[in-house]
Amino acid sequence: MLDFLLYFLGLKTWYTSFWPCKKNKSLKSINILKLMEDETPSPILMSYQIRKTNKPDKCNLFLMGLYTFYSFIIFLILCVQPIYTIFMYMQNQNIKYLSSLFAHLNLPVMYIFEKMYFRTNHLEIHLKCKKFKIITIITSCIISIILNFIDITSFYNEYYWLHIFNNNIVFFSLIIIEWIYSRLILFLFVYCFIFIMNSHISRFHKVVIDLDKNEFDFEENVCLSNIIYEITKIRNEIEITIDFFNNIISITTILGGISLAIFIRDVFPENNFIINFEDHDRYLLHPLILYIISQMMLLINMTRYSYRRDAVLKYIKSVDFIHRFLTRVSTEK
Repeated sequence: MLDFLLYFLGLKTWYTSFWPCKKNKSLKSINILKLMEDETPSPILMSYQIRKTNKPDKCNLFLMGLYTFYSFIIFLILCVQPIYTIFMYMQNQNIKYLSSLFAHLNLPVMYIFEKMYFRTNHLEIHLKCKKFKIITIITSCIISIILNFIDITSFYNEYYWLHIFNNNIVFFSLIIIEWIYSRLILFLFVYCFIFIMNSHISRFHKVVIDLDKNEFDFEENVCLSNIIYEITKIRNEIEITIDFFNNIISITTILGGISLAIFIRDVFPENNFIINFEDHDRYLLHPLILYIISQMMLLINMTRYSYRRDAVLKYIKSVDFIHRFLTRVSTEK
């Protein structure tokens, strides 16, 4: 089901030499340990292995080129509103256009990130119960679109590019297409981060439980080495996640924050606490509410991760851990 969603959004990649659709299975591997794999009894930290790419034939090359063009069309659909607002702001100098610009600029930025991110197998490694989680993404998209239709009149305004179409059939056809792609791309980004963070949080929780139950204390192994290996592996996986998501979360937070600040400044005039809320301002509320909700979800999961990480560190520094794993014992034991 994940593959179907990626197909539809133009994000699907394959192990091929055709660069626009090329998928890489090697992310941040430790090559030295790879060379030592057959020569050392030490645990291997290779989570991401290299897989050779295949050269596509002419038919597949044509289909991949066509699929790349389809992906570019989706990107253009996401760029229409930001381009429109830039043009209209240059014409009218209305601050509401800037608020719409920064709010909708997040979508093409997210799409570029997802296009690069899904060239790797990072999500596939961490994602469990794929069917349920993809259904969650699609369901959130459907709910968002239904809520938009409840207040569809707010989209008939000069700040939204589709108002130039007087034909209702054209208007509704285009707006549904844009909403489907934009909402799926937004929720795919947010939920992917949540799913991956949940995976890391679960790993931390399992480590604490295993330490508490003394699961690492095996008779024929050096338990401290196993603990170091397990924690180092988790750390390596988290570093990879941070490398992927750190910049994109910072960018989207800044763009959305600027949009929200401009919107608040516009509806609350200077030295006036009465809300200057016009009918077409409801249109801007839709992307801003989605931005606030997504930021809250990201913040909650980062807080959960931080709590679990601190729990592991606290346990390792505790007297129980030192007594159980670091106290010298006799050779017989």
